[in-house]
Amino acid sequence: MKKYENYVCDVFACVLQHGSENINLILQLINSDVNQLYSGIWRDIYQIFVKYFRLTGKIIGQEEFVDTINNSSTIADSKRKKYILLFDNLKNRPVKEGIFKFYMEQLIDFVSHQKCQKMLSNAQQISRGRLKIGRKTYQGYPGVRKILFEKIHDIDRLVAEYSPEGDVNREADEVLNEYENLKEKNNNIPTGFSEIDKCTGGLYPGELWLWVGYTAEGKTFSCINIGHHVAYVQKKNVLFLTSETVRSVVRRRLISRHARQFAGNGINLTHWKKGELTKEPHEVLQQTLKDMEDRSKEYGAFHILQLPANADTDFVAAALTRCQALFNVDLCILDSIHLLKPKKTRQSSYAEFDDMLIEINKIIVSHNDGRGVPLISPWHTNRAAWEKAKENGVYSKSALARSGEAERCADVIVTILREDGFNDQLRGSIIKSRDGEELQEFYLKYDFSQGYIGDSPVVNEEPIDLFAGLGN
Repeated sequence: MKKYENYVCDVFACVLQHGSENINLILQLINSDVNQLYSGIWRDIYQIFVKYFRLTGKIIGQEEFVDTINNSSTIADSKRKKYILLFDNLKNRPVKEGIFKFYMEQLIDFVSHQKCQKMLSNAQQISRGRLKIGRKTYQGYPGVRKILFEKIHDIDRLVAEYSPEGDVNREADEVLNEYENLKEKNNNIPTGFSEIDKCTGGLYPGELWLWVGYTAEGKTFSCINIGHHVAYVQKKNVLFLTSETVRSVVRRRLISRHARQFAGNGINLTHWKKGELTKEPHEVLQQTLKDMEDRSKEYGAFHILQLPANADTDFVAAALTRCQALFNVDLCILDSIHLLKPKKTRQSSYAEFDDMLIEINKIIVSHNDGRGVPLISPWHTNRAAWEKAKENGVYSKSALARSGEAERCADVIVTILREDGFNDQLRGSIIKSRDGEELQEFYLKYDFSQGYIGDSPVVNEEPIDLFAGLGN
């Protein structure tokens, strides 16, 4: 409960400090049931704030608030100082506007949970006899049914702000405006792998991509390379959630990948891990880090979050919402879905995988007020599927056997397989593309020692001259 008390304070403080520039903050707080969480002195301060806003259209200032308290006939003299001190603390509480949406969603979930508990308690009491609420009396099964419908509607109304709805027949202008925005913004996210992008158009908001392969075939490397292309070439923001690989390892791989583009050559990851970099690669590392820091405002964010051992799909949803408050999340990479903790224990791990895929799909479709976010996740196949793929030269959809929902939920399924007879080439295929064509084969070059995967033949990346402009 302490956490939610802090959220309530932070939401109110955010409105007081930033509401003048963004009136939507005020309206969201006033029109939501979150205000039910204010009690005692907090409720009085909130009601003074609301009354002043409705009368003047402005946020009450310190001087006006002090005058209101001092002129009040209902507040004891001994408590006036406490009211003024609490209001002053709210006005000076260190909060950022970006946290408002995340905290409001958490509080709405909390209020919804309280309402559900109360609804079920009332329904149980009605089923045993009768219950009077206000002027209404509920009795027996009809009473249970009636109160459940009434309260469920109330809860749906509470969360409706974050669940877009409407009659399509009346949305012609909205659809056309959305299309014009799509033309201008070009909201697809290319992977950086030309054959895949040509076939799929890249990743789109709300899409789930599975990157299928066997152990050590480059699934995570592929995701890091895609994330690098999004953040450092397209200059969009990436959230990388890792549970299979330690955060520092993901970071090393990303930096080495950027060094290849920045300096024309990556950094040997084994030597780096052992602390055995020679002078030249160490200088490349320093220059690469300087570039990433100096151009951090130009590049997109690449935010790496290591998931705790007990992380489930709710944790993923919360991480996405929290980061969305800091920056627009253009792409989420989750390494990987199968390592999340099931929210509900089922009879088999297959059923648990199905549940998690369905939940992840819901999360990425509803993220950011229904705008959605694309998510890509490595998907580990078993040895039998790998041996069959080696024999046939390509994976089939049976490689997804651990979950019946994998094929149904995924919008795009990409497979990769190390080519026999090559020590630097992956053979890939797109075995599902919901809105495009499948692709029987494409080839990628890899150099795992430097964290690189790219087009085959390799598309030249123009290295940046580390010494350009120096000495002029």
